[in-house]
Amino acid sequence: MPTNRRRHIRRSHPNLDTRLGSAIFPTADWSLGGLAVRGLADCLDHRSRGTEVTGYFGLSGEDIAFKFSASIARIDIDQDLVGLDFTRLWPESAEILDDLFRRPPAIRQPAPALRPRDYLLKALDVTTARLARRWQAPPPRG
Repeated sequence: MPTNRRRHIRRSHPNLDTRLGSAIFPTADWSLGGLAVRGLADCLDHRSRGTEVTGYFGLSGEDIAFKFSASIARIDIDQDLVGLDFTRLWPESAEILDDLFRRPPAIRQPAPALRPRDYLLKALDVTTARLARRWQAPPPRG
């Protein structure tokens, strides 16, 4: 059995932000067991593993209000990721993570581009040209 097997299924959507101290970091992915935070790895060294941190998380672009405590489990400088394993989730934090995990918000997909048929394009061009001529100012008299 592989030793690097994860205990929890990870999600990358919806995007979460994590506040540690006064800095806010985006998450690469998250689960009910922890977060993978971007932008923090180069600030730490291997001796930071096991260090307990307290912070807050929330949906990207919204209030960051859900408190957690975690230990630094992994530092990947090459990918600029720090893995945090939750050691304590406040009840409302656990509830929101569980809710996001079970019912993630729908990913907004752009509407497919419509490709009108050639005859519609020609009709539109002809109509546009007629309207342009109709609304053109008359030539100056003189």
